[in-house]
Amino acid sequence: MTWKAKFVPQMWINDDAVSVDALGDTTWEIGDEIVALAKRSAIRGSDWDYIREDDNAPQWVQDYPGPFEVELVRPDGTAVTASDVERDGGL
Repeated sequence: MTWKAKFVPQMWINDDAVSVDALGDTTWEIGDEIVALAKRSAIRGSDWDYIREDDNAPQWVQDYPGPFEVELVRPDGTAVTASDVERDGGL
């Protein structure tokens, strides 16, 4: 079983980033090295925006100009965000 990344496209509405409909697939498999890097960056409080640049990410995700979030999806299918890690201290 593998970890995945999930892209959540957003747009600004009244100075709030609001989730919007996706232009294509929003999830892709990520390798162990990206999972390890994501764990280290989450401990430091960083977000996972850089994961959208992964070669396995859909092209529209890599090119998306607006605000967005990237979530990690555990092998069991549950999503975890960077804010979850900051609050709970781990993946």
